[in-house]
Amino acid sequence: MFLKKYCKIVNFISIFCAKICVIIFLLLLATIIYEVVARYWFNSPTMWSVEVSQYLFGITFLLAGGYTLANKGHVRVDILILIFSKQSRRILGIICYFISIGYLLVLLYITVPRAWESIYYKEVMDSVWAPYTWPILIFVPIGVFVMILQAVAMIIETWQKHTAEGGNYGS
Repeated sequence: MFLKKYCKIVNFISIFCAKICVIIFLLLLATIIYEVVARYWFNSPTMWSVEVSQYLFGITFLLAGGYTLANKGHVRVDILILIFSKQSRRILGIICYFISIGYLLVLLYITVPRAWESIYYKEVMDSVWAPYTWPILIFVPIGVFVMILQAVAMIIETWQKHTAEGGNYGS
């Protein structure tokens, strides 16, 4: 019961992050439209629009990872996996999720201190506009953490499907 509730909560978090991405993407679209109008109609380009666009796209990229994982939207190479039975593929999927979690934990270990340094030292970009870097760097560990939560939920859901269809430890 706890595991199903965990999966529902994590899926809700992933969907919530995806909805935030939609809003951010609309802001990204508005920024690009504003820049095009300012540049080509009024001959007055902005010095901030490129970096704001990069920030907003980066945030959507980072926050959408958990949702993409939940919907199996990440790129996979199925050539070798297709030769195995459905039960074996599920076991291989679980192994891949564990490997992904290992990678994501290393990434989290690296990115949390980096984001904290950016906040602590009030780091800015090396550009004319010089915006702070923490707004983008703070979303790296957040996005990674959501992906870890989602990968654990995917392991649970895959294992429950595996055991429900008669799979066992020896499959």
